[in-house]
Amino acid sequence: MSGAKEVGLAGYSYIATGNEKLRDRNSQGNANNNVDIKMGESIAVKGNQIAYLMPGEWIGTDSASVSKYGHNPLSYDEYKKLLSEKDGSNNPYLLVNTKARAYKTGKTFEDYGVTQSDLDSNYTKIFVQPITGISSEGLVYFYVNLPQDKAAKYFNDFYAADKDRAKELKKHTDFYARSIQSAADANIKTAGNYTIVDNDLVVMPGKLSTVDNPEKLYKNFRAYCTNLTTNVVAGQREDEVFNNIMNVSMLQNYLTGSVKKEVSLNGVKAVISLGNFDYSSSSGDVRLIVAKGDVDIRKNLQVLL
Repeated sequence: MSGAKEVGLAGYSYIATGNEKLRDRNSQGNANNNVDIKMGESIAVKGNQIAYLMPGEWIGTDSASVSKYGHNPLSYDEYKKLLSEKDGSNNPYLLVNTKARAYKTGKTFEDYGVTQSDLDSNYTKIFVQPITGISSEGLVYFYVNLPQDKAAKYFNDFYAADKDRAKELKKHTDFYARSIQSAADANIKTAGNYTIVDNDLVVMPGKLSTVDNPEKLYKNFRAYCTNLTTNVVAGQREDEVFNNIMNVSMLQNYLTGSVKKEVSLNGVKAVISLGNFDYSSSSGDVRLIVAKGDVDIRKNLQVLL
């Protein structure tokens, strides 16, 4: 964004743990209940999701508000023990304690407006299936799932106070993006925080945007993510862009007996593939790529937007 003078974003980022593709059909209902997690940022990097992990001190506390395990995530076995066992006073463990204080910040869940009565709507358990097939090796992550303005405050509090988490956050950010910059004189208006990375990671506070009719922009954006137009018809919301704009059965019939076809006209090419395609300097002047697999770009491109 270093060349942008005006930036306006009316929405927020999400951790897409509710994505249908991430769910395990053999999870006995656990991972099938995963939902998207609201972040406090309008501009976020994938690594930022660790900032919304609940402090372990809030999880699985005994009668003295002391956590049995003190960490997050829990293993499946640890999670099941919290649900079935009792503490030294013969009382059930409290799965999430809104009055317990985080060691690094001294904050409680109640400091963000959450009480036991509305707890369930402000946090989310994410069940990650074990790749080994051994159920005890699965993990349960506890995420805060606050309204975005409070999520932004939570992010700032823990980023500022937890230096270990800040260092880890910087490491995760560097993995996905070496640099995210904005012009010094840019007018940036975002609903939530935004992250700038230029040698170091800096969290900038959001400023309310004056964008007219943000609800319409939101609906248009969702529609573009569904079928590349502003209108979505029944059945398209549940499908991917590729299936909504491509006649997949006709594509497969066209490629009967082959995995890939190249069509040239006046020196330019179209590539149609049922699998992956590598676009490199040896591919020629390819103007259209249709692939059911991944497309790897190994050539400098000039893109007009």
